[in-house]
Amino acid sequence: MMAFRWVDRYGVVHQLASPAPIGEEVEAISDEIDQALGRIENASSDRKSELRLIVRNHALRLQQLQSDAERWNCSAYEQLDAEAAELADYIDQLLIEVQPMMIIAVLHQEHEKLMRDTEHRERLLDAEMTTAQRMAVTRSTLKPKPGAEATRRETREWLKGDPDFYRPRIDEGGWFEWHDSEGVLHRLLSPRRIEEEIAGIAHNLRKILPLLRGEEAQNDKASAFETANTVIKRLSVLQSDLERFAQEQDAKEEEEWQMWENEWKNSRPGE
Repeated sequence: MMAFRWVDRYGVVHQLASPAPIGEEVEAISDEIDQALGRIENASSDRKSELRLIVRNHALRLQQLQSDAERWNCSAYEQLDAEAAELADYIDQLLIEVQPMMIIAVLHQEHEKLMRDTEHRERLLDAEMTTAQRMAVTRSTLKPKPGAEATRRETREWLKGDPDFYRPRIDEGGWFEWHDSEGVLHRLLSPRRIEEEIAGIAHNLRKILPLLRGEEAQNDKASAFETANTVIKRLSVLQSDLERFAQEQDAKEEEEWQMWENEWKNSRPGE
């Protein structure tokens, strides 16, 4: 929150977080000028001089308040520019961190499109791997990796062995409870839906980077800044959801392992 040093008409120093008090004093002094002007017409000569002095002093104060308002605007713009630049740096780093999720989202979109294209499906499967597949292969830790001549079909089969990039096509009916952005409850088999929403947020944030970093009108920059902060709040929830998925998955796998181990010990062949 911005702290702006301002001295009011009575000499009291304030640290303002909003320009509202300046505007309020402008309104109050303007009303007092109107009242003084209303009294001047029927006032005595001495009283007229007093009222005119009051009006002149008030007019000078209004000039000072206008200068204060301009200083506020300059200060607010400087802070917005600094915060927008900081936010843009955060988005740059975010785009690097979520690139695997963006690849996962594109892989799913490509496969869904392929499944709907019954006429050309086989030909497309025998074509070269897609850009998203190539990026997934490059990032994957599995070895040996498919060669550059590998087909789309071969690459998809290879990626099925990598839990970092393979996600089942049908994701509902699972064990993990998750609420989407509309508050609808889903039971997921994998984190794909969460990853896709994170990827979508990152994609939208990338589009407003020029507004945060450029020389656009301050209103446009402020609007972009608010939009980014709003979706980042949702992003924070999604990141927590991903962490929860990993924790619950580990616990589930540990439980299943213990069950298998106990069954093996109790029914070991030859005993």
